[in-house]
Amino acid sequence: SNIPSGIISGSVSVPTASFTSQWGVVNNGASAYNFTGNGVGASDDNPDIYLTRGEKYRFNISNASSHPFEIRVANGGAAYSDGVTNNGRTTDGNIDWDVQFDAPTKLFYQCTNHGVMGGNIYIIDGIHTIGNAQITGSLTVSGSIQTDDNNFIYNYTSQQLRLTGNTT
Repeated sequence: SNIPSGIISGSVSVPTASFTSQWGVVNNGASAYNFTGNGVGASDDNPDIYLTRGEKYRFNISNASSHPFEIRVANGGAAYSDGVTNNGRTTDGNIDWDVQFDAPTKLFYQCTNHGVMGGNIYIIDGIHTIGNAQITGSLTVSGSIQTDDNNFIYNYTSQQLRLTGNTT
């Protein structure tokens, strides 16, 4: 939405994406999953996946009837279901995961029919900065940005939001 010129009081809403990352997941025979999307190469079979606590992720599964995709506590272990919707799905579609703050640091994804089809999932805490921070590139915000004194500048030409003062 457009932010009116002049002094703004009250809250400013910044639209956020529903998911931090989304991947397409297909089988490569009966030996591997292949992911397309953020952080993985097109030819990487069974890549390690890195997630952040408190973020939401989507896995768009294709060919699920022969290769059900399941998030597990370990290689060959039980299904991990905390925050996971449609885990182990047997039809094409999405598995959505709202990674909880108490999620373990390592989990696994695996085909329930073929044990060699799987890989590591590493889960880290979000990054918190105290003091000055400089971001080069882009910043995706999930949730809200608050400043102690509501100081911000919005540039209409570049469509950038600049925060001044202390932020929390």
